[in-house]
Amino acid sequence: VRASSWLQLLLASALGHFDVNGDGALDLKEYLVMSKQVYAVLHSHYEDAEAERVAHADWQLDSWGGSGGRVGLSQFSRMWLELAELWVTQVTLREYASFILAVLLQISMAPRRGP
Repeated sequence: VRASSWLQLLLASALGHFDVNGDGALDLKEYLVMSKQVYAVLHSHYEDAEAERVAHADWQLDSWGGSGGRVGLSQFSRMWLELAELWVTQVTLREYASFILAVLLQISMAPRRGP
């Protein structure tokens, strides 16, 4: 699954969606916005304080320490594949891609919340 060139292209495109400043990586602000949007899709009851707490905790892991860190394509891909692994029932390209596409589609269609 991880070696799929199609899935890597999908994830590179997704990174571009969240990379507002266009520098090829997510900074803390961009990461928090993305993480809270993912949280909103995956949890039926959204609580901003909990989404913020989870986003900051995940930032520490995904940016490899947080302080001044960035999340580039390699880390971004790893993060999304690990997320898919938690939510799908089978380790197949179809399951992973379906999960990731469903989450991204819901984010892109949801009304924007704040900055």
